[in-house]
Amino acid sequence: MLWFGVIFLKSILKILYMDNINISKLDLNLLRTFVVLMEERNVSRASERLSITQSAASNALERLRDSLNDRIMVREGRVMQPTNAALVLWPKISQALADIDSALEAYRDPDPATMQHRFNIGIDQYSMLLFGNSLVEKIQAIAPGVTLAFHVADPSRYTEQLTRAEVDLLVVPVWQSLPELVSQTLYSEKFVGLMREGHPLDGLKMTPKRYVAYPHLLVSSRGIVEGNVDAGLRHKNLQRIVNLSIPWFDTAPGYLMYTDSLLNMGRRLSLKMLQRYPIVQFDLPLDVPGFDVCMLWHPRSTTDPHHAWMREQLHSVFSQEERPDD
Repeated sequence: MLWFGVIFLKSILKILYMDNINISKLDLNLLRTFVVLMEERNVSRASERLSITQSAASNALERLRDSLNDRIMVREGRVMQPTNAALVLWPKISQALADIDSALEAYRDPDPATMQHRFNIGIDQYSMLLFGNSLVEKIQAIAPGVTLAFHVADPSRYTEQLTRAEVDLLVVPVWQSLPELVSQTLYSEKFVGLMREGHPLDGLKMTPKRYVAYPHLLVSSRGIVEGNVDAGLRHKNLQRIVNLSIPWFDTAPGYLMYTDSLLNMGRRLSLKMLQRYPIVQFDLPLDVPGFDVCMLWHPRSTTDPHHAWMREQLHSVFSQEERPDD
């Protein structure tokens, strides 16, 4: 606390040209005593308000005189009168302490109803499609003063995006260890397959050979690349043909309407797509590792109450969504 008090007091004293003041002897408690003394103009009443002894209040007054190089208060009969310097400092220090109290109160226990804060959230397209609307709806309902700014999460720059504070946190699939960051799993996902209704394989038991007998549609921001499915097929001496790659999950099922292509997708998003398109879901005919979607953040943000509040909202939204049985 001392450094905060010193910073604002230095600026005040610089304005007043009080360069002969010993700032190192001041702390916030001493400054609060100064404000109460100015309000009461009486050491005894000030000590009662501060819940300290009268001798402690008198000692604090002497420390203030020593630190500020000014008598602060002088006795005139039975009344303590402030000096000119004290009268100039009083409103400035009083307002500064009020600002500090207000800031610390908001920091200590943020109130969603009055919170004015911007959160920069890096998120992958899959999670945005799955939970984005629910998150926005909840935040706007309980914290109307909060601004959400969604950013593209770059898998090659997760650590850099958080270290440079380009985003406050990430909601992304995690495929590797990121020891520099804090991670919390939101949900675990598995892959399923999709085809159009009336596909030649619709209603048939899916086998590895049938699975590779038809072309595949791939959703990838990096173009046609090999993944866990291709690795699993190689173990069976099989290979699929990807004849179309697009970077968007939300439009991919629409392409199935006009072709006999097959599409792999996470199970949760697949269930949403079944409500929008005349498509059929099937289990993959081989073991394909799933993926975890996590919140990632820099360790410096762990104890920040606003950041913790946002993490709590994200976890709540993800946990309240209907999840298919594993």
